[in-house]
Amino acid sequence: MPRVTDHADRGTWAQLRHNDTDRSYRWLRPPGEGPLPLVVALHGGMQSVDALEQMSGLDAEARRSGFAVVYPVGVQRTWNAGRCCGPAKRLGVDDVGFVMAVVDRLIAEGHADPSRVYATGISNGGMLAYRSATEHADRFAAIAPVAASMLNEGRPSAPVSVLHIHGTRDRMVPFGGGVGERSLTRVTNPPVREVIDRWRAYADATGEPHVAHEPPATIETWTARDGTEIALCTIERGGHVWPGPHTRFRSTASAFDATPFIWRFFSRHANAR
Repeated sequence: MPRVTDHADRGTWAQLRHNDTDRSYRWLRPPGEGPLPLVVALHGGMQSVDALEQMSGLDAEARRSGFAVVYPVGVQRTWNAGRCCGPAKRLGVDDVGFVMAVVDRLIAEGHADPSRVYATGISNGGMLAYRSATEHADRFAAIAPVAASMLNEGRPSAPVSVLHIHGTRDRMVPFGGGVGERSLTRVTNPPVREVIDRWRAYADATGEPHVAHEPPATIETWTARDGTEIALCTIERGGHVWPGPHTRFRSTASAFDATPFIWRFFSRHANAR
């Protein structure tokens, strides 16, 4: 059994032993009967769980909208997302396996609805969301990477709905691809639209997108016949941030609140497989 520490305002800290290593996570479940939708929130490289929560406001959105949220902790605050990043990559850490073990525990304990599991994350965390959905497409109804890229290989076994949020002036994970001028990893990222095109192909989401404008965001959404959605939310002049009012540094991205937008996207999707 995991070691558990309860904090009324900040959720519950717990440990889980995975691959002979004690790993930690924090999770929050608002009041409510029965299993709830579960959002897996993955911090960025060298970022803490608390920092992710503070910049995103996910705890408040969970309480407001009635879903559970869990924040796994990376090895030395990094994730092995394929070709990136840091100690987790160098050590070959099975972070996908750890994330799935946390999800399985919360499902087994009756907290999470297995048909409504989602993943989001910023930067290195968003990269792990992509890898997790690629390797366990049958487990995720939708994912929403923020200021991230896809640095793993492989093809998902089934379509997964994707919402990708990215600023046009991101200098760590460039929108147009390449090595970020402020990145410490020196990893070459594919262009964001190339990643979106890959997931459109996986879902067979062809044709012209539906385009919506919520300045400074432009949202392009492709919908497949089975209802799978592939969406790209481009933040004009946005940097390497989680857009919204909780962003530490005020910028163009502050005018677009990504967190409720992500939840609205997630809430449209359930996994029937």
